[in-house]
Amino acid sequence: MTTVFLLVHESEEDDFKVIGVFPTRVEAEQVVQDLSTKRGFSDYPEGFDIGPYPIGRVHFDTGFGVD
Repeated sequence: MTTVFLLVHESEEDDFKVIGVFPTRVEAEQVVQDLSTKRGFSDYPEGFDIGPYPIGRVHFDTGFGVD
């Protein structure tokens, strides 16, 4: 199984953006550096998150909705 790195940014409670998927953490970190001075992103520098994301795996398998 191969792992990529998912880069997301959240600026407010319901303002969640998927920035991109990168082959290495280093590449994702470079994008964070590049974007952290841009309008909007600079207001929420702590909003960036990089996480490993295995390819070929179901990541949401529990269902959803009101019980």
